Amino acid sequence: MIDSKDISIVVQGAIEKENTLHCLKSVMEYLPGAEIILSTWKGSEIKGLPCDILIENDDPGAVIASPKFNYLNNINRQLVSTVEGLKKCNKKFAMKIRSDNVLTSANFLDYFNKFPARCDKFKLFQSRAIVATLFSRKFFGIPTPFRISDWFMFGLAEDIKKFYFNITPIIEPAFSNYFADDRLLELKGYPSPYHYHQYTTEQYYPLNCFQKFFPEIKMKDLADFNEENITQSDICLANNFIFLEYKQHGIYTNKDKWNKWSLDEANSPDEHWDGFWRHYIFQKEYKKYCDSAYRLPLFDYRDLKRKFLNRLNHLKNNIYRKERKGELRTIIVLGIKFNYKRKPNKTE
Repeated sequence: MIDSKDISIVVQGAIEKENTLHCLKSVMEYLPGAEIILSTWKGSEIKGLPCDILIENDDPGAVIASPKFNYLNNINRQLVSTVEGLKKCNKKFAMKIRSDNVLTSANFLDYFNKFPARCDKFKLFQSRAIVATLFSRKFFGIPTPFRISDWFMFGLAEDIKKFYFNITPIIEPAFSNYFADDRLLELKGYPSPYHYHQYTTEQYYPLNCFQKFFPEIKMKDLADFNEENITQSDICLANNFIFLEYKQHGIYTNKDKWNKWSLDEANSPDEHWDGFWRHYIFQKEYKKYCDSAYRLPLFDYRDLKRKFLNRLNHLKNNIYRKERKGELRTIIVLGIKFNYKRKPNKTE
């Protein structure tokens, strides 16, 4: 069992007084004795925020990557605040977490040594790092190789440092305007063609790091997917990470936009849920590439439950649907449609 006193926690990002305070207090509650490093920007309102080490960085700024949605590309911001925080870590284990995330348990620690088998190919870490399922994707309209959630990462300090210390800051505005004059993403069926960045943040970090150690990995932009780099991604991610869902890791965001999804990934629409690196999907890839003897659950319980409940809700909304007023009615039971004549009331 990992003692929380052996963990350094880097809480990184902008200060949102209420959310950041909630984050810090949750770390203190569920990881008592952990070293807390708050890494943010100069000029932030930090009064009353409890931490062991405070780092105030120069803000590298951000460029709009989607004028339509006013979306700022914060790749360099997150990288600077994370790297500077990790430099101050003094413990055996390290965790990087965004300042708007909140812990409700420390259950993720129980999974650290649960998947010990490794394969030699694309082995980057000494031990697997733990990341969130939410926004770790296999596909989203198109295949999305090397995409892992950037909300939090836990593992051996040497591994977390190895990951973030080997990511190169992006050059702006070229990176965020990469697809501004190119309809390739739209033509390939990408659901977010109005985001012009070369890669998503979640994709750039692992891809850029892995390419430093494994130069055979080639992927020039997020539209440059093929069978080879998709397979490389599956091996890299299955061999170096553990993907956990909220009920396993117990960490959610206070951001209104993602709060419901972060509390239960099954709340996300099909186009998101289907492509997530859910824990069952990770187990399948772990068995395929790392441990052929691993006993995979018989089925993806979470996925089946979600589909059943969605179908039940659909049936509920359609169980009595009048097709022709006063004459023919339809009842749908378990997907089978039955038509029957409605008996008129005596008063009719």
